[in-house]
Amino acid sequence: MKAYLEIINKILLQGYRKNNRTGQDAISVAGCMFEHDMEDGFPLLTTKKIPFRLVASELEFFIKGYTDKKWLQENNNHIWDEWCSGDLIPYKNDEETKQKMLEERELGPVYGW
Repeated sequence: MKAYLEIINKILLQGYRKNNRTGQDAISVAGCMFEHDMEDGFPLLTTKKIPFRLVASELEFFIKGYTDKKWLQENNNHIWDEWCSGDLIPYKNDEETKQKMLEERELGPVYGW
């Protein structure tokens, strides 16, 4: 966790603002690398606690090549509930768009697609 937080600190101090498809700018630094010895366990990089069952079902979802978030919901995983394919509903941060994204099941080109 210490190495991860050091990278985050570097990004915040030395990063540059960059536009992306969501309309929310990102701060980035090229070339940062995180190395981890898997004998020490799985490196879930987050600043919040995530139940292993969510990680496992999301990974299964990606490995199987699924893109319909209904499968995740049926497996009590709601990580992707608020998202959908940007090709179907363009990303905006207003309540109407958020509701449409919540109702749309197709995630499209997410990680494993």
